[in-house]
Amino acid sequence: MTITQCTNGKGSKSIGEKVLITGGAGYIGSSLVPILLERGYEVFVFDKFEYGIFPLLSVASDPNLHIIRGDICDKSQLKAAITDDIGAVVHLAAIVGYPACDRDQALAVEVNEIGTSNVVDLIQDHQKLIFASTGSCYGAIVQMMPFQCGLNLSGNGEDRDKRDYEVSYEKIKKLGFRSTITLEEGIEELLKTLPQMSQWEIKLSKNI
Repeated sequence: MTITQCTNGKGSKSIGEKVLITGGAGYIGSSLVPILLERGYEVFVFDKFEYGIFPLLSVASDPNLHIIRGDICDKSQLKAAITDDIGAVVHLAAIVGYPACDRDQALAVEVNEIGTSNVVDLIQDHQKLIFASTGSCYGAIVQMMPFQCGLNLSGNGEDRDKRDYEVSYEKIKKLGFRSTITLEEGIEELLKTLPQMSQWEIKLSKNI
């Protein structure tokens, strides 16, 4: 697969700092890109675009947006994208969520483990790496009732994600990643916010 770049139109003034986002056309990436552009960053989106480029159409005319078609599993493509003048890499490219990973485990390993390892290997000392995980790292939420209800921790039921996220955390720690909150703190945040979710928000969050 060849790498192609395109820049079009006009947009915000650059502050001279360059950020590369792997998976920049995905759900989180496509929300982050406009924010960075608005703040004056020069943004390089590195994505396979398997689901298209529609999420980025609203900012396609910004001259500070550079679109690179590439695969994080291809180290040579990734190396060509992470140039010396890139100040930070936001790594979002992934097979997302337990159900998708369970359907094609080999692909999940290739993208989520080998692909992430490629990113880490190519990062230079002066470059920052920002890594994000999906909600699967918190495990299974057995029951969720958003209206006038409480949500409590339970020791019952099967948490099919648990082994995977424990292994994932151990691996990314070896790669130098350090989380800013503990797993328990993340669960506390979920317990506080999930009961307040609207039906619309629940539909957006569903990954099965």
